[in-house]
Amino acid sequence: GDGHVGGADADLGAAIRASLGEQKKEEFRTLREEQDAAYEESLAIDRMKAQSRREAEEAERQQRKEARRKSREEERQRQERHEELRREVEGYRLRLLSEPEEGAEGAAQVAVRLPCGARLPARRF
Repeated sequence: GDGHVGGADADLGAAIRASLGEQKKEEFRTLREEQDAAYEESLAIDRMKAQSRREAEEAERQQRKEARRKSREEERQRQERHEELRREVEGYRLRLLSEPEEGAEGAAQVAVRLPCGARLPARRF
């Protein structure tokens, strides 16, 4: 009689302890999964930030590279234009070198006064 009831109580107590143990294990497992998920999410956010930073740095490098290329191209065009003007002036100078003799038929003498009042040397054409 009594031993059987006591045995049942002991079995019930063991079952309750086992159930509580399982519940604690489940709670611990759930907590661990939540922590792991939070850690993975934090890692993913860090990776996205790092990726964004790398992309921004790359975009900035590309902008600097493009600015240098554009600057070189503008300098090349400026030098090219300067050389064109130099050749043009040289061509005019060569055509103007042969100044007619004083008193040559059909020749005219030109004198230029600048707005500041200075005069350029007279020249015959």
